[in-house]
Amino acid sequence: MFFLQRFHLELRAWLDQELTARGARQKSINLPAGRIGVRTRAAKFVIDNEPATLDWARKHCPEAVVLMESISKSKLNKHVESTGELPDGTSLQPAHEALYIS
Repeated sequence: MFFLQRFHLELRAWLDQELTARGARQKSINLPAGRIGVRTRAAKFVIDNEPATLDWARKHCPEAVVLMESISKSKLNKHVESTGELPDGTSLQPAHEALYIS
């Protein structure tokens, strides 16, 4: 992914030049390590400002507003530490050494 993001403009320019030189109506080229090409992506709906969209939806499309429940792990950790009680659906992972690279 990094490679594509970093060299997108250069790769696209090279691909356009190659496709033009080949004179075909194809939109991709087979390479020794794979294929490079372009495809048409459909238009898509993007939320750029979620709070503003949420305010709008509350007024104009309330069925689009969904409430979600989640667990506060920090509060649950405090409960386990203070009571020793292990909640249903949980387990305690013992202390262990883990490899890391920095």
